[in-house]
Amino acid sequence: MLERVRATVCIWQYETKGKICAIRGTIVVWSLSIVYTIYVILSALADTDTFGQPMGVVYLTSKYNATIILYTYYLILFIATITTICDFVIYRINKTFKKRNKTSFTYSLSANYQLNENLLAMRFILPLDASYALFFGLYLISVAVLRIYRDKLGDVNYISFYCLATMLPLLHSFITLFIYICFLKRIQRRKILKNKSIGSDRTVIF
Repeated sequence: MLERVRATVCIWQYETKGKICAIRGTIVVWSLSIVYTIYVILSALADTDTFGQPMGVVYLTSKYNATIILYTYYLILFIATITTICDFVIYRINKTFKKRNKTSFTYSLSANYQLNENLLAMRFILPLDASYALFFGLYLISVAVLRIYRDKLGDVNYISFYCLATMLPLLHSFITLFIYICFLKRIQRRKILKNKSIGSDRTVIF
């Protein structure tokens, strides 16, 4: 999303800016993810009581990191929601820029190309971010409700419903696969139409 923001703000000079910002952003995100994962593993291993029980190694949740993991989930939901809203705003801004570029006396071919790339990327990214924010939010709400009524449900029902709730984020994976397939089909159709137009131009020339 941040890369699309940069592509929108620097629409006239984006092609000359290089990929250094995207590479730096990727390195920062990966570094934070690795550090967080190492912290969760080490803090879980420090809790000998939890790891003395079955399934302790699977969940990696202990008394040392439970609160931080919970706050991390809320932070991820907040970031996903803000990202979805920003994606929609960026998409609308690029559509407005494209309309102005078509009617402007200073028409720029490179700017029009970059606007098309931005719109294509946002059509792919926006549904993914929206579905993740939706299903991850439903997952957190479901888990919170289950914990409130845990005593009334009993251990067996609580575990069963909790396992069902953990399936909600997986629905995002199915939506991701569906959108990815549609995206590939759209690219293939564009290539076919482009090849047909090139073939017709050659026919006219010869």
